[in-house]
Amino acid sequence: MVINARRFLYNKDGTTIGMNTDGLPATGVTSWLSQAEMDTLQSETGKYMLTTQDSKRTFFMFFPTKRNVEYLGILLDAYGTSYFSCVIEVSDDSTDGSNGTWTTIPFSESDINIARQDIGVSWWASPKELTAADKALSVSVLRITLIFDYLTSEQGLFTFHVYGRELPGENPDDIIFVQSDATTPMASLLDMGDVPEGGSAEYTTYVKNNSSSLTANTISLEMGGEYSTGYEMSFDGTTWANTPLSIASLAPAEQVPLYVRFMPGAAPQELNSRYSYVNVTVGSWA
Repeated sequence: MVINARRFLYNKDGTTIGMNTDGLPATGVTSWLSQAEMDTLQSETGKYMLTTQDSKRTFFMFFPTKRNVEYLGILLDAYGTSYFSCVIEVSDDSTDGSNGTWTTIPFSESDINIARQDIGVSWWASPKELTAADKALSVSVLRITLIFDYLTSEQGLFTFHVYGRELPGENPDDIIFVQSDATTPMASLLDMGDVPEGGSAEYTTYVKNNSSSLTANTISLEMGGEYSTGYEMSFDGTTWANTPLSIASLAPAEQVPLYVRFMPGAAPQELNSRYSYVNVTVGSWA
């Protein structure tokens, strides 16, 4: 499956997530997720999010910028339950998660990835693609309501992934990645293809200051992901690292090349999907 969108690292981009435990969106937010809980929701490693017999929960995801949401991936452990439901709603104007105008996104039981305990899955490769009309919606708040008839101590929501893009003009002072042609912004995930044991695949991208007036200072590039073993990056194509790289500054519209490669290692290797991401932080704008 080709995902023509970016995955939002909502645990790192300023998004906040609230919740309630009655499964009623109108109740609004009664508590806020910690950073560790947001990291769990964003992960791929199948960590449990719900570990009590609490069978109802609504999550409220407040984005720092307005976005188009284009794909959604949810991993649940609902094994042994006779009923569960998942309702997805989005709003462009809600300020607290309960007010405002909401649109329901069709999301059926068949759209949800179901996990069973002790069985590994590469589920992040198969999120649900939204309709063209829903992709076009401006979203500032995303609301997810989960209702189970019963939860054991080891069932419930594992992780939740959101893909899409920021609306044009929402973040004019930003660092973006540019494709290998050095001109076209990257707007989707990069597929390195099938790489044989002992082989490698490389791609050249560019790190660009997309601001028209401000200089970005002390830029850090951090490669991460639970399945990122074998991925490295370099500024010169010679010295490679999986650890953070830094750029002292980028002037408005300035860009520098960033080389990315994947080397799965010598045989024998497990046949599986691997992925990585590069998270960019800017120390200051001036």
